[in-house]
Amino acid sequence: EDFAEQMRNLVSTTGQASHFKKLMGKATISARAAFGTLGDSWTRILDDVIALADCYSGVASDVMSCHQELQKGYLKEKEPLRKQAVEEGTKSSKELQAATQRANKVKDALDRLKQSNAGLASQYESSTTGFKTMLRISQKKQNLDSKIDDTTKELHEATDALKANQRVYYLDVMPRVLRGMQSIEEDRIDSIRVALSGFVSTLERLPEVVTDITGRMFEAAESVQKDKDIQTFIRAHATGRQPPEGLTAQKEEPNPNAVFERTLDEIMENPEEKGDVPRILSVLINTIMDMDGPETE
Repeated sequence: EDFAEQMRNLVSTTGQASHFKKLMGKATISARAAFGTLGDSWTRILDDVIALADCYSGVASDVMSCHQELQKGYLKEKEPLRKQAVEEGTKSSKELQAATQRANKVKDALDRLKQSNAGLASQYESSTTGFKTMLRISQKKQNLDSKIDDTTKELHEATDALKANQRVYYLDVMPRVLRGMQSIEEDRIDSIRVALSGFVSTLERLPEVVTDITGRMFEAAESVQKDKDIQTFIRAHATGRQPPEGLTAQKEEPNPNAVFERTLDEIMENPEEKGDVPRILSVLINTIMDMDGPETE
């Protein structure tokens, strides 16, 4: 479910109209008051943005639906097997744990009996008291010896039971449980593989749709005609008022040259020296010669 949700979020987030509009935020601001061909172009592009977002959203829904169906089939088939394997493994594990605890408990008891018996033996050997005291110690030791024999027998039984549980657990139950769990996991991985293949197959239809939509967007963008929009603006906002009578546009006079007190056009059209060469050329050449122009770069 988490995997399917992540795929759905990936595709649907990419295809959200708000995501596209955010990318086009600056254009949105500049075209907010658009009119004419620009307004028409912007409206068409926004409509196609929504269409593109809807396409991505549809893909996301298809991916989610496909994966959910696969997961439902997988869980319906494998969940009973998984539950059975877990229960069997848990039961065998508890039996092995109980057998181990029993064997350890009996072994600890035997160790304590042997320790007590060794103490009595040492006390008996080093005792200097009377016959009655030594007889009492001897009787205690005999009782301990009997308990040690019984406990030793019990330890052998507990050890045999532990070994039997170990054989069942390690050689029978756990290999069977692990094989079953491995098979379930392999099927789960294969289910995810099928879901991924379905995801990619679902995406295969996107390029054609996106190409068609973006093609319309390009056509909309190229349909903008600035000259036409300017004329549309003028017609829409013209007041029709005429300027007051008597006003004429001021004619811009050409700027005379500061040296020759005439405009450059007049200077070039009126040569004043031999060979019909404009006087300005003679002045420039002489100035360059005076500054050692030929000797410098």
